Amino acid sequence: LLPLRDNILPFILPDGAMTQPGTVSRRTLAVVTAGILGAVLSCALMVPNAELICALTGSSAAVVLAYILPSALFLALHDKDAVEDAGEDWGGLAAAVAAGGGGHVGPH
Repeated sequence: LLPLRDNILPFILPDGAMTQPGTVSRRTLAVVTAGILGAVLSCALMVPNAELICALTGSSAAVVLAYILPSALFLALHDKDAVEDAGEDWGGLAAAVAAGGGGHVGPH
């Protein structure tokens, strides 16, 4: 809750208000916190069945664990040239994996 509030406050407050510690009043912090909690509560009440959320989360995690993570680890550990050619950021690594760079596991 606190990191989310700290990221929302700069959009609400005028420029420079967050630069000095102690410049944000307790009332402002309480109103922003209550707003965040109200938004989260309303989203939770709108979802009639938590099974849908769990199914989407589980299926996404299964795909990442089964397909993306092994290929990314293979590229990161064995094929240093492909990682350097694609760039050292995750976007480049994901592009190399999507291009099939880590899909082949077998004799070299």
